[in-house]
Amino acid sequence: MNLHYQIEVSSLILLVASTLLLQAANSFAKQPCSPRTDPIPPVSPNYTTTPIPFEEPEVEFLDLDNKSIVDWDNGFKDCGVPMEGCDKNQSDTMDYFKNPSFCRCDKECIKYGDCCVTVLKEIREIPKEPYWRCVPLPNSKKHAVRMISKCPLSFPNNLNKQLCEQPEDCRRNPLVNAPQQCPLLDVPVLHKQTLDLYRNIFCSRCHSIHNNKLYNIPEQILCSDDRYQHIANWTWENFTRRAIYHPKSLEWVDPKLVPTFSCSRSIKEFHPESIKRLVPHVRFCPASPNESCPLELGEEERLVLHNLCHTYMQVVVIPVGGEKPKFFKNPHCAKCNYPDINMTRTPMCNRMRDRFLSVHDVSSTNKASVELFGFAADGLDDECEEMDEKHTNANFPILITLLSLSVLLLFSFLIVLYLILPKRLYSK
Repeated sequence: MNLHYQIEVSSLILLVASTLLLQAANSFAKQPCSPRTDPIPPVSPNYTTTPIPFEEPEVEFLDLDNKSIVDWDNGFKDCGVPMEGCDKNQSDTMDYFKNPSFCRCDKECIKYGDCCVTVLKEIREIPKEPYWRCVPLPNSKKHAVRMISKCPLSFPNNLNKQLCEQPEDCRRNPLVNAPQQCPLLDVPVLHKQTLDLYRNIFCSRCHSIHNNKLYNIPEQILCSDDRYQHIANWTWENFTRRAIYHPKSLEWVDPKLVPTFSCSRSIKEFHPESIKRLVPHVRFCPASPNESCPLELGEEERLVLHNLCHTYMQVVVIPVGGEKPKFFKNPHCAKCNYPDINMTRTPMCNRMRDRFLSVHDVSSTNKASVELFGFAADGLDDECEEMDEKHTNANFPILITLLSLSVLLLFSFLIVLYLILPKRLYSK
């Protein structure tokens, strides 16, 4: 092997080595909280459930013609404020944060139950089984979105149906393992293909959705301090058995410790701004109006009233003697709860004020993060920044060393190239 060939091989080795060192330096510089690009994995085995074999019924519709309860001229009035009706100049898609009175004019509003009243007046049929309800987002007192919260009417009236439709009764149900099952009822699940939100895992079961069709939404457990870290028999099961769970705040509080020890769940993907990116067609809704309408089977007029209550949005306020005024989703929801009400006089139109819609920040910067489950934990923004800073400081000496070596090797390659290039040209 002649000298020129040896020099050429050496120069190539120097070039490859410098490139590898640069890649190594880049990997050390990469921060652990860089934006995730991988798809969200399927739902965790912690949520293992078996969908109950059930054939989803086809959507049936109720004909509104010749129904006395639908007396738009004598038994109903328009509120006459912006966003309460649809016209040619009004967009089908409306921003919940900018237009809080909030009804929709698009083709999907009948499905979700948030049509403007003018849409309802033009159609002659409504779904017979409205599944969608306005459900508060986890960790939020002010924001809610529409989710599938009902099982089909023909679905067996078993424990699964009760856990889907009456999650507030979970702890009073003798058939439920309350510490383990009740917290599951407060976490929505998301279908990977349709991006439909279900109120909880049990609502997806009664619609025959398998686990592999659901996203695994990462969640993080934030605890008030690290006292439990020094207890030998500390397990999450032991803590939840003795702690009191508060569903609205997704928080476990141990009253036996002084001062009180607590842990809460934070689901970043379900924050108001995050869910708009995760579910582009998400339907926000005001959480305060009542949209309940107990259904008594066999009464046709009651069935129509029930379905009208769940089909359109026009918030009304009902003054109740000696009590606070009650908010209802629309006059038919009010009529359902107060059968003797005069719909032409009593309901007062109400535009939901902006103060009900301010973004509610659920992050807490003073809590220690403890990963107690097998969930992926993204962390909150401030904790991510702190982790990135620590990572950078710890790896800074290694980073400088790798960069210095790569520069030295690259410089050596240029010197070798300078030495052999004139000789090659001269030899030609």
